[in-house]
Amino acid sequence: MKKLICAVLILSALNVSADNWTQKASIPDSCLRAPSSFSIGTKGYVCGGGYWSNTWSKSLWEYDQLSNVWTQKADYGGGVIQGPTALVIQGKGYVGLGWNQMGSMSQKSWWQYDPNTNIWVQKADFGGGRRGASFPFSINNKGYVFGGIDSISNCLNDLWEYDATLDNWTQKTSCPCLGRFEGISFSINSEGYMGGGINSTGIYPTDFWAYNPITDNWTQKATIPINEFVDNGYFSIGNYGYVTCGEISSGYLTTLWQYNSITDQWVTKASFPGNSRDEVASFSIGNYGYVGWGGKDGNPLYNDFYQYTPDSSEMGASINEITLQQITTTVYPNPFKNTTTIKFSEQLHNATVKIMDAQGKLVKRYELGVSSEAEINLTGVAKGTYFVEVMDEKKLLATQKIVVE
Repeated sequence: MKKLICAVLILSALNVSADNWTQKASIPDSCLRAPSSFSIGTKGYVCGGGYWSNTWSKSLWEYDQLSNVWTQKADYGGGVIQGPTALVIQGKGYVGLGWNQMGSMSQKSWWQYDPNTNIWVQKADFGGGRRGASFPFSINNKGYVFGGIDSISNCLNDLWEYDATLDNWTQKTSCPCLGRFEGISFSINSEGYMGGGINSTGIYPTDFWAYNPITDNWTQKATIPINEFVDNGYFSIGNYGYVTCGEISSGYLTTLWQYNSITDQWVTKASFPGNSRDEVASFSIGNYGYVGWGGKDGNPLYNDFYQYTPDSSEMGASINEITLQQITTTVYPNPFKNTTTIKFSEQLHNATVKIMDAQGKLVKRYELGVSSEAEINLTGVAKGTYFVEVMDEKKLLATQKIVVE
């Protein structure tokens, strides 16, 4: 007889500063630059990178958001690597491309990391050939890799889609823009975004583009807010993309820019609190962004690490504080196939329930009005782990893991 698990969410009394950075546990490795980074569920991962001595790493480090602890995991399957590409599909990390030593030919290998087994498995080589410093993003259980620089220093503008189920690559529509590398990319809802970087003639493109996988088309968006976005940290939360750190002709940055995908506008937010730097590790977990490592062209390098808290989990409220009060929420059944019910210990007013996938992307959203429970229907959604967020008009917030089987 199948057991039904009753999941309970308890919100502790806590005040969380908005638009603010908090220093977290430093990464317990020698300082590194230009690693790959990604997040799965409540864990962040940093893989590879280069030391100050121009030797490369193959280490994989896992950051636990809940315990604020770093743990070393299985070394990257492809060996030492710098400037690799990383993305997440259905709860597994994918890392590849990049360089395996100073002055070496770039790579085309592609590896899958399973956080449940802590095992790397080699997958089909990248379809576009050898390259490094590409632009990755994930949309609707598919991975995408744009551009980068190849082994003979050509800057590319092609786009490739990776199907993890079939383990194959398909070329999609190239962006009608200059080829480039070392720029920014992230996904927001059902679109991928890319911009900045540098091309092989030393031009710094300032254009910014959105890719729609349904239409297989690119749309030009608002120009990036400065003349150079190179070697930045970037992540997305909700309807917003964030860019910080990086290198420009006159030095290094700490400014944090926020891109609003709804209004197509850039604004500045609270600056990164660490030393200015480039080639950082960066990712988001739920409603928080994380940035660390990197340096100033390799000298010096840093291993400090910071968490960014946005204005609110809704990303649109102009508030100074998010107040989390005590409430108990029950999810039953869990795991489930199609539907489950979330019951609240008290009646909520104008509550919002969001279902996020393992990459933190919105799957479904419910507006409840006045209610003490909500029925969640995930019929047709892929099997796997998802996360429930609950917020009412008083900004009460809870997060809970659910499993669709």
